[in-house]
Amino acid sequence: MNNSTKLAQALKAFYFKKGRKFVFRTGQNLSELALDMWEELGFKSFDQGTLSKVLNGKRLFTWSQFNAFCNQMGASGTERQQLRNVMAYDLYLLEGLDFDPAADVSLNLFEQDLTEVRKQRTRGSIPFANYHAAIALQRMEEIASSVVSDTLRASIRRIHALIGFESEIINRVRLQPGAELMHRGIELFDELMYLADTGVDSKLAGLANYSNADLYHVLGWFDAAISWSDLTLQTLSTDNMDLPVQLRRARLVDKAHLGDIDGVEAEKLEIAKLIDTGDLSNDQLFILHEGLTRAKLIVGDESAFLSMEEARSNLRAAGDEKQPIREFQRIRTELELIKEFDREVDEELEREARAAIAEAGRQHCFRFRSEIELLLNHALKKQRRPPHA
Repeated sequence: MNNSTKLAQALKAFYFKKGRKFVFRTGQNLSELALDMWEELGFKSFDQGTLSKVLNGKRLFTWSQFNAFCNQMGASGTERQQLRNVMAYDLYLLEGLDFDPAADVSLNLFEQDLTEVRKQRTRGSIPFANYHAAIALQRMEEIASSVVSDTLRASIRRIHALIGFESEIINRVRLQPGAELMHRGIELFDELMYLADTGVDSKLAGLANYSNADLYHVLGWFDAAISWSDLTLQTLSTDNMDLPVQLRRARLVDKAHLGDIDGVEAEKLEIAKLIDTGDLSNDQLFILHEGLTRAKLIVGDESAFLSMEEARSNLRAAGDEKQPIREFQRIRTELELIKEFDREVDEELEREARAAIAEAGRQHCFRFRSEIELLLNHALKKQRRPPHA
């Protein structure tokens, strides 16, 4: 790291040097301050060498170390805020991010974190998106404790909740349905609704309702999923059509599982209206046609094969814009068609399924990996062929 970090320059206000020795405004010397900070940090992850490197601009504090330093110095709220902004600026430079001096540095950093997590998730880079989300959430939790302004704290909490939402969408691809997803989903709903109800961002109510509808869809609690999606239709923003499209697909599949034939037909009409607008991307069209395929196979309608061909066509047209996860969805649904209508797996689909199982594992899409493997082995067993190992 460059030896002239802005944090190192700002910290000079808290000490003077007597020869080569540091004397802090509290009267502590370097070793005494390091020892007291080490104790405050729980007797771990800090020593005199670390403090010296920060003061000489060779590294930065972690946010917990930053808070311990401020506590030891008896820093005022204004001093903490100034130091926090300086350290956030250094983080920009360290991570190679653009810096907008007209905006609050921490919000700039967190907004870019949110953008990056969304980008990685939609590209199908699930391991990277999950890792970046975890780091960003931890960073925000640490920095929020030193924020004085209620307005700024609320803004940080809003971005924290949005990254939390992205993280949960990722987890619903990674993890098997169960108690962990349920617990995390409830916590996310409560946080989003709190921020909506307290006026931080009213649009978060729609996101909260969507999160619950999606959670119950993944868990297979279809009645609850429909109830929450009814609320979502009334509250979800349509500024971006990705979530409304996903919602329509889920409603269609949920109603098929419930045997609600009239409801399925009503959802088909709504989906046809969306398609007829001509405003959807090929990726969004794939989502809807794949959903139509799944709903039809659930109710035993063999026209599901025609819908699957439409979905394949959309996926081919998407080209480089398609998300890797769409291939997992396509292959899973094709295998479900074969199971439902007692068809045989051809060599091409078997080869694609085996490749998808391996790739889903690499991408941490464990739910898709297990579903595809189970369906493939079921088909191969019926055909008296070796299962996937």
